[in-house]
Amino acid sequence: MMINQSMQAYAPASPQVMMRPRGRAKKVADLPGGKLLWLTLVKVVVLLTPLLMGGNLWLQSSSSEIFADSKILIAQKMQLSEDNIVLRTHKAVLNSPKLIGERAASQLALYYPADGQVTYL
Repeated sequence: MMINQSMQAYAPASPQVMMRPRGRAKKVADLPGGKLLWLTLVKVVVLLTPLLMGGNLWLQSSSSEIFADSKILIAQKMQLSEDNIVLRTHKAVLNSPKLIGERAASQLALYYPADGQVTYL
């Protein structure tokens, strides 16, 4: 016979706690491949990480140098394009028939023939 029947509603039964036996080492985790494989992998990662970070730093500095060089090359290309435009206009002016006639008259004493000087046979 229970003395206090309402006790179950207020205090539930305590959960079962599994106690591990003393003297056995606590198992950290079951690693696939075994502990030796993972220790080797950790050593490789620890040794390769500084190498990869150094390579990343070198690539970053190289890319910034390449970017600066490309900006210089773009500026030079723009300057050459402008110079090309100026030179083409000078060439067009020098090749104009009016200027050629003036230079021929002034330097070589060559003139266009007047009407009646040239006869066609």
